[in-house]
Amino acid sequence: MHCLLCESSAERVMTLRHTEVWRCRSSSCDLQFAWPQPDEKRLSQAYEELYYPRTSPETSSERLAPTTSFVLRQLFESLRQHHPFLSGQHVLDYGCGSGVLATVAREYGMVTTGIEPDPNARAEVRLAGISPVYAGIDQLLADRPDAQFDWILLWNVIEHLRSPWSEMRNLRRLCAPGGFLVAATPNANCVRARLMRQRWEERVNSTHLYYFTPTSLTATFRAGGFRPIFNNHRFVIYPHHGPLRRLVQRALVAARLDGKLEFWGTPDEPCAALPAVPAPLAKVV
Repeated sequence: MHCLLCESSAERVMTLRHTEVWRCRSSSCDLQFAWPQPDEKRLSQAYEELYYPRTSPETSSERLAPTTSFVLRQLFESLRQHHPFLSGQHVLDYGCGSGVLATVAREYGMVTTGIEPDPNARAEVRLAGISPVYAGIDQLLADRPDAQFDWILLWNVIEHLRSPWSEMRNLRRLCAPGGFLVAATPNANCVRARLMRQRWEERVNSTHLYYFTPTSLTATFRAGGFRPIFNNHRFVIYPHHGPLRRLVQRALVAARLDGKLEFWGTPDEPCAALPAVPAPLAKVV
């Protein structure tokens, strides 16, 4: 088996109920990926079951919205560290799901556009009053050929894409001069992933096709035409966590063993101007 990203040799590291997990042997890539990937029919069924059921949407994305909104407001506060005036900035929510991120972005005065391939999810977004929402990049460009965005956000999306680096190359032309692409994804190096292995919920989820580490996410950004600037390695407060759990979470963040990666990048050419990096941000190495 060869790595799907760099074509170096890959080794099988574990077997799941629905697929196998492979890992690139190249130390500069380190990509972990599911193979074989589910076909479109099985993937659509999984999305309907896990995220967007036709009959009871309150059991999926809407049930998670309060906690998700709380966490996303912390993301936008982080964005505001770099650009104090988010109001009026254009943001593309790529893989917008039911529109929670776009809803929070509007609270900050941002101009939102969504891309979501799942028709059930697009129906939820429209019910939430979020528009415009497109099925894909081609549809967006057909409607708005000169569209450009100050922020392109892939929030828990990149692990779902068939070929993330190809999608990022397509998104690159939508990034405005001085704009940023921000990708958040589960951390396959976290303590929970190491301890639970096949039982880690991010691997059990059959819609997840990739399991990223800092090394593989850096390689993916570069293959997608983006220069990773830094890993926004920050302590995230969850409303349902008590004092002890928050203390443990702080320790995991300090050790780089927490469950989330959040990388920021700019297009390779022309390079966007680098913002000042505040103390909580660690540069990508």
